[in-house]
Amino acid sequence: MPNVKAREAVRGILFDKDGTLLDFIPTWLPAYRAGALHAAGGDESKAQKMLQATGFNEGTNDFVHGSLLASGTTDEIAKAWLELGPEQSLKELIPELDQIFADVTAHSSKPFPGLMDLIMELDSQDIVLGVATNDSEISARAFLKFAKIEAYFPFVVGYDSGHGSKPATGMIDAFCTAHDLPAAAVMVVGDNHCDLEMGQDANAGYVVGVLSGNGTHGELEPFADAIIDGIGSFYELELGH
Repeated sequence: MPNVKAREAVRGILFDKDGTLLDFIPTWLPAYRAGALHAAGGDESKAQKMLQATGFNEGTNDFVHGSLLASGTTDEIAKAWLELGPEQSLKELIPELDQIFADVTAHSSKPFPGLMDLIMELDSQDIVLGVATNDSEISARAFLKFAKIEAYFPFVVGYDSGHGSKPATGMIDAFCTAHDLPAAAVMVVGDNHCDLEMGQDANAGYVVGVLSGNGTHGELEPFADAIIDGIGSFYELELGH
């Protein structure tokens, strides 16, 4: 399956962030713990219940596939946590969580091996690169700066950038508009079904699932043109150049 060729030469690639460019669990577990503890007013027992209710599996130290913590936006997570007792308004909690998540992941982010080399290679082919994440834009930019690849990404959007969240097509539509690209010349790469659904619904030319994050092969296969283990296997793909 990885050797499926793009239907049109790839001129732009829109990457998901978490689980695609970086290792999700070591990056996000400390961030979610810090955010939940803040929302719970320092009550560790309540914070643990909030995490478990939104997708943290304490037994495996992992996140349940398809859960809010695995693929939800900050506002969705905040709404769910508020139902469990924090005495704050949603309007207050969302930006507080966004800032905590950005601050913590700026230090806990773990880029996958070979990321810098891959990004430099794609840039040398004059492929426009973008990041579209259901995380906040500030967090996405903090990661790119941490990984020293921000200069290669002229397009970065989060759930709060004004284009909606995945799986809606607003992010890829904005990418195409910003760089004068037809959707057929864009590759979408992600680890979650919502990433791939976005690409499929937008008629992207090449939709690629990676198994390095939260999605399983069975979950991704209905939406993907190709499935690879992770960015280390990216060179198996035929970009049509």
